[in-house]
Amino acid sequence: MNKKSIIGTILILAVLLIICSAGCVDNKPTYTIGVYSSLSPWEYTDESGEPAGVTIDIFKLAAKELNLNFEFVKCDEGWENALLNGTIDAKTSLVKTPAREEKFAFSDTPFGKTKYAAYSLDGSDVTLNDVLSGKASFAVNKGGAYDAWAKTYFGDKYESMVADGTIILEKSVDYCALAVLSQKVDAAVAGDISVSDTLNNYASLNFLGYIGEPIVAGVAVRKNDTELLNLLNDGIIKIKNTPEFASISKKYNLQFEKDTYVVGIDGINAPWSYESDDGNFTGYDIEQIEWIADYNGFDVKYKVYDWDNNINAIVTGDIDMWASSMTITLDRMQYVAFSAPYYSSGIGVLVRPTSTLTKADFGSDDAKIVITFGTSYVDWLKSYLGKEKYNKKIADGSIIMAADFDECCKLLYSQKADFFVEGTKQIESEADNDRAKILFAENDIEQFGIATRNGNIVLQDLNDKGLAEFEKSGKKAELLKKYDL
Repeated sequence: MNKKSIIGTILILAVLLIICSAGCVDNKPTYTIGVYSSLSPWEYTDESGEPAGVTIDIFKLAAKELNLNFEFVKCDEGWENALLNGTIDAKTSLVKTPAREEKFAFSDTPFGKTKYAAYSLDGSDVTLNDVLSGKASFAVNKGGAYDAWAKTYFGDKYESMVADGTIILEKSVDYCALAVLSQKVDAAVAGDISVSDTLNNYASLNFLGYIGEPIVAGVAVRKNDTELLNLLNDGIIKIKNTPEFASISKKYNLQFEKDTYVVGIDGINAPWSYESDDGNFTGYDIEQIEWIADYNGFDVKYKVYDWDNNINAIVTGDIDMWASSMTITLDRMQYVAFSAPYYSSGIGVLVRPTSTLTKADFGSDDAKIVITFGTSYVDWLKSYLGKEKYNKKIADGSIIMAADFDECCKLLYSQKADFFVEGTKQIESEADNDRAKILFAENDIEQFGIATRNGNIVLQDLNDKGLAEFEKSGKKAELLKKYDL
C-alpha cells in the first residue's frame, strides 16, 4: 500500500470514527411524552414556544436518573387516540377515572392527591355554595377532568347549565382564570395547584374553598407498556427526596401541607401576642393559632418581626403566616391572602394621664402624633386628618412613625409625642393600668385575619377550617373572656 493509500485509509477511518462517535453520543432510549400547552404551572408553552412547567422539569430530572430521553410534544386534544396508536408513549397530568383506567395504566406521582377548588374575583359576593348550587356561573376547561366533575356533579342539569351560560367551557385552565378576571363568569373550578398558581399570579382573585373529595392524578401509558410504567415509577422513587425535586417545588411555589409552619408575630402586642414572665409567647392570637395547629395536626414555630417587615416576610417565604392582630385591608390584599375574619376591632387615641388635650387638639396642625409604621392605623389617621394635612404633618415631623407598640409608648410618656394612635384593646390595657387615658375611640372599624402568601390555599383552608371549629368548640368565647376582648 502506497503512502497516499495509507493516508486516505486513515482519513476514511477518522471520518467513520467521528460519525460513529456523533451517533453514539446519545444512544439512550427516547420516549415521546404528550403534554398540555396551557395548564399552568404543570405544563405550558414558554416565550420561546417550548414546553415548560413542573411536569417538564420533573421528567428531565427523572431522565438523568434513568439514563434515557423524554421528548415533549403538545397534545391538548386527541391524546387518547395518540396514546393508543403509539404517536405518544405517555400523557401527563391526567386525573384517574374508572373509564381511563380501563384503557390505560397510571404511574405513581411524587405529589399528594389533587383537590378541586373554586375561586372568584376578590370583593364579589359569590360563595362556594353559590357555585355548588348552580346560583353562580363558573368556568371549567372543556373536555378536562373539571368538566367531567361538573357533568357528574350536576347530572341531568349539566347540559341546560351549559346552554344558559351557568357553566362556561373554556379551552384551558388559564382561559378560565381570564374569564373570571374579565367578569365573564362569577367563578372558576380547577385543581388545587393550578388554583394556587392562579391566585399567586393574580392578587385580585379570591379562594372560595375545596370541592368534594381528593382525587389521584398521574401519567398514563398504554396498558401493555409495563417497561415504561416501571421506568416512570422507578424515576419517581429516585427523585422524590432529592434537593433537585425540592428546588422544583420552590421554583413553582407549589403548596403542600407541612408538618411545621413558621408563624410571624410582633411579640410585644398585648393582648394579642406578647412575651410572658416565663419567657414564652402568649396572648389571644398565640392561643388561637396553637389551637388551630393542634386541630389540624401541625406544629408552629414563632418568628418576631417589626410591623414594617411582616408583609415582606410572608411574600418572600421567611414565614408561612402572620398571626398577630393584622387588619384585613385592600392594600395588604394586593400582596397576601387572608383567612376569614376572626375579630372586629376599633381604633383609638391615647394621651398621658395628666393631659388636658382634647379631640379638637388631635386634629390641629401642631399635634404631635405617634403611630406604628405599617399598620392599618396609618390608613385610619390619613383618612381622619385628610390627605393634605396628613402629608403636611409627615413632612414637618409632627407625625412620628415608630417601630412597635413599646416604642410608641416611650415616645408618648417621654413627651416627645402628645397622642398615640392604636387599636382599642391595646390602649384600654394601658388606660386600665393608669399609665395613660383614652381620648376617644371608634369601634368595629377593622377586622383581623391570619395572613398567608397569595396562592397558599392549603394553609388558608387549614386556617379557615380551624377558625370555624375554634368557635364551635367554645374555646373562642373562653379566650375572649380571658383576655377581656
